[in-house]
Amino acid sequence: MIHCSFSIGERFSKKYSSVANSFSETKELHVLTDKPKYFENCITYEYTHTPMSYIDKLIFAVSLSVTNRKDVIYYDIDSPIIRDVKIHHIKSDKVLIPWLWLAWPYSSYESLEELFVHDWLDVFIDDKSNLYPLPNIHEEVLFFPYLLSKSHDLLRDLKKIKPLWEASVKKTVEDAQKKGKSVVNYNKYGIGFSEGLPLSLCLAKNNIEFEEYNFFEKNLM
Repeated sequence: MIHCSFSIGERFSKKYSSVANSFSETKELHVLTDKPKYFENCITYEYTHTPMSYIDKLIFAVSLSVTNRKDVIYYDIDSPIIRDVKIHHIKSDKVLIPWLWLAWPYSSYESLEELFVHDWLDVFIDDKSNLYPLPNIHEEVLFFPYLLSKSHDLLRDLKKIKPLWEASVKKTVEDAQKKGKSVVNYNKYGIGFSEGLPLSLCLAKNNIEFEEYNFFEKNLM
């Protein structure tokens, strides 16, 4: 199994590099970052996209799976679960997620329409009849099994959905700002936030099963 993470920015990378470097002393950690100098013990991949896209962490993880034909587990660099060696031995033929969004686990078409523009959905998927209710995946920790052609299809669709989702979220933020509404903090750091939603769409399109897995059973939070 391959372990990977994503770390962007001077402050963030410097703050969490010690945990990542310590992790990589026993298990190699692959890190996509714009500050590789902080991750000397890790296998680094330089990130040069501006602005940063949250969807790139998903593409990175699934790319590692496809390239190496191995299962991959992704951790946000600031997740405490990265310290728990017990999850190094996970095996499953399903994508494992920590949970659905607690306050909003599923989206109906109507609820999603309030937040995101739907014009691009017809470009991405032909049959939307079975999409809803759409699971809202929390993406702090994700396990991607290598599923042969399905992993390749998932990677293809994550790359396809990326510009569509980023444009939709950008317009949503701009429309909210014009109306004087508050906008979530994530847009201050990059584009394509709420990336669990496009992931959910890609899984549904390719008939890839997922289930909730208690990564945090050791009460590390």
